[in-house]
Amino acid sequence: MPVAKWTKYSEQELNTMVKNSNSYADFGEKMGYARTGGTGTRVAKEVIEKFNLDISHFTHSGTVEFDYERFQYG
Repeated sequence: MPVAKWTKYSEQELNTMVKNSNSYADFGEKMGYARTGGTGTRVAKEVIEKFNLDISHFTHSGTVEFDYERFQYG
């Protein structure tokens, strides 16, 4: 059975990584997951919840604002 990538890090290492991240995707990437695809973000959220890590400093929501007005017909 495969072992989750994040398990090779101690709680202290994970805490340091999350402190040096600005989004779930960023934290997931630091743990070794791809930035795209969703797995890194999902795992990041699970790890943050498991260890009750502080993410109050996250500045990027991971969502993209789309300017619909630029693409109106007419």
